[in-house]
Amino acid sequence: MKFFNKDSNLGATAQIFYPKNKIKDKVGKGGLPANMLTRADDAVVALKEDYCTIVEDQLVNIWKIFNGVQNATVNQDEGIGDIMQAAFNFKGEAGTFGYPMIGQLGSSLYRYTNVNPTAADLAIIKLHLEAIGAVARYKIQDDSHPIAKEIVKNLEIAIAKFSPQ
Repeated sequence: MKFFNKDSNLGATAQIFYPKNKIKDKVGKGGLPANMLTRADDAVVALKEDYCTIVEDQLVNIWKIFNGVQNATVNQDEGIGDIMQAAFNFKGEAGTFGYPMIGQLGSSLYRYTNVNPTAADLAIIKLHLEAIGAVARYKIQDDSHPIAKEIVKNLEIAIAKFSPQ
């Protein structure tokens, strides 16, 4: 650890602290071992094959939460927060596993997970969950797929219908 004052006018109580770089300490100056990168790449490839199944499994839980929010058996703020976290995860991870369409839908869903969702927001959230489920079920990777084009078009129409003017 280094403690030092560059400016003598700062006095004894002000100090700048530079913590050690823990990653560099663990990895060393040569970078990550090649076998570690290969194992990480292999893990991503293995997950790519199962990603849609993983998404469908996650949607089972998300639907339970959503239905609980709708019938007031789940705290609304917590339930919507859980759905928001799932949307954020879809948004961030789907492209890595070769399904940018799920990422796009996750990003769009994320925008409608407000703290106090209106009935219109809940309807839009429901449509997003249905869309993500369809994309995962049919293993649609991007919006060039004919079913994806229909999903996007219908979702845009529904958002326009339910969103306040």
